[in-house]
Amino acid sequence: METILKCAAVCIPAAFIAVSIKKDSPALSLAIITAAAFFSVAAASGALKGLADSLTELAETAGAQPAALAAVLKTLGISIIARLTSDVLKDAGMTSAASAAELCGAAAGVLVTLPVIKSILEMIRGLL
Repeated sequence: METILKCAAVCIPAAFIAVSIKKDSPALSLAIITAAAFFSVAAASGALKGLADSLTELAETAGAQPAALAAVLKTLGISIIARLTSDVLKDAGMTSAASAAELCGAAAGVLVTLPVIKSILEMIRGLL
């Protein structure tokens, strides 16, 4: 709860300021929004660390492979970075670059999960 309040306390005023100066100084407006977005990610890092710890505990309880959990956590990080990058680029009016960032994030996510997919397919092959 505290994390979202910190994010709101920074992002909402930043959005008002950015909108009010966008016409006269679009570059500064974009810089303000980007800084607010990065602050939000930094503020959320504690919550994300708690999430990772909880997922690790659940995986250990379930007997899941550490590599599978690592892939899930890496994919989560990749998706957050790709989304943030895409949104900043869209705010800057660079929709093509935003689409490219989304594509790179998707490709990186698939690449990270390939070892897990391979192990699942090997497990299925062993059952047949």
